[in-house]
Amino acid sequence: MKIKRRCFVRVISFSLALVLALGGFLIKECAYKNKLKQRIELSYKQSLSEFSSLLTDINNDLKKQFYSTSDRMLNLLSSNIYKNTACAKECLERLPVSPDKSENIYKFLSTAGDFSKAVAVSENVQIAQKNKTQLKKLIEFSEKLTSEISDVASSFEDSEKFSDDVDNIMNELSNETEFFSATEDVAQISESVPTLIYDGPFSDHVISSKAKLLENKPKLTKDAALKRAKFFTDEDDLKYIGDENSRTESYIFADDDTTCAITKMGGYCLYIAKETDAENTKVSMSAAIENAKKYLNKTLGLQFKESYYIVNENVATINFAFFENGVTFYSDLIKVGVDLEDGDIVSLEARGFVMNHHNREKYTYKHTKSQAEKTINSELKIKTVNKAVALDDAQNEIYCFEFHCKTETGEDIIVYVKDKDLSEQDIFMIIHTDGGDLVL
Repeated sequence: MKIKRRCFVRVISFSLALVLALGGFLIKECAYKNKLKQRIELSYKQSLSEFSSLLTDINNDLKKQFYSTSDRMLNLLSSNIYKNTACAKECLERLPVSPDKSENIYKFLSTAGDFSKAVAVSENVQIAQKNKTQLKKLIEFSEKLTSEISDVASSFEDSEKFSDDVDNIMNELSNETEFFSATEDVAQISESVPTLIYDGPFSDHVISSKAKLLENKPKLTKDAALKRAKFFTDEDDLKYIGDENSRTESYIFADDDTTCAITKMGGYCLYIAKETDAENTKVSMSAAIENAKKYLNKTLGLQFKESYYIVNENVATINFAFFENGVTFYSDLIKVGVDLEDGDIVSLEARGFVMNHHNREKYTYKHTKSQAEKTINSELKIKTVNKAVALDDAQNEIYCFEFHCKTETGEDIIVYVKDKDLSEQDIFMIIHTDGGDLVL
């Protein structure tokens, strides 16, 4: 059967048109992919450069704090360190490094920010000297970390290393990246981070592999997220200023004195930072804690239990843990800042809660408090006992009994006993300062 000339021409024409259309589509897709790749690569370079710069600033301010003697300067440096460690965490979230490699670096940043506050508020001579010893260890580690990251940043500045990383990630060829390999030494150094004072049991275990609270949650539009930001901050003049591209992807809104991040999935508040100039303390700590509890119940509709707090520049930063069925979950942490002049909420840090909170099956304890009590050292006098969920080094949740005890010399000790086999999970010492209770 012969094909007519006209039909043959049509087939050829249609085929050629299809080839041209597909070719144009592929060229367009290739151009789009290259443009996307360039944007991601530029974002990585900018984040690494900013991260390195922030670490340098943190390191310098830690040194200044070590040699400072005035309350005003200690508070100023403490504020700078706390702000820069928060920004550094966001940079770290945007870089292609796996959670197991970044966990210890994140721990350093958390410790540096919180410990700087402890140094600023501590007026007791004995505690201040102990803080200086710990601060010196922190500075030694900071020096090594800053140097390593600076070298990594320099090696990536004018190279194609990030380009190869983006190719691997976009094509799902490998999770191993050049940056991943370059941070091997940093991860090893991070293992030497000293155990320092921080503001609650297990507070450095706030990063898991993915944000559990955001799983299967719907994505919000910017307008919907803005409404959520106004709800959480009680501010009407907020405007969209950018995104946080991390495991907790968020829209960022701000006005003249307030910044707020709302997660794109689910619309949860990741953090709030308000400028405050509180000059006096008029609100008691009990009232401040009550204000913070009411705020959390209003905004999240959940119950939380306060643990430790610290006061700096007339602002109390209170550490809360999720509380349900008589059990305190130290994995689900939220910090709330309360202005002690007027009782207003001026800050919120909910990254630990967003990363770890999820619906759990109800757990039935196998042992009684009396049975667990028999495992406590007879040299300790038990004051209170509660049920709590602690975290091991692998971030597994461990159901425990939490014993608050006193030593013969009056020191405060917390002992965590596993419900599973009544063995000790952890022991912490409590140090009391003028700014609040700290855990070592």
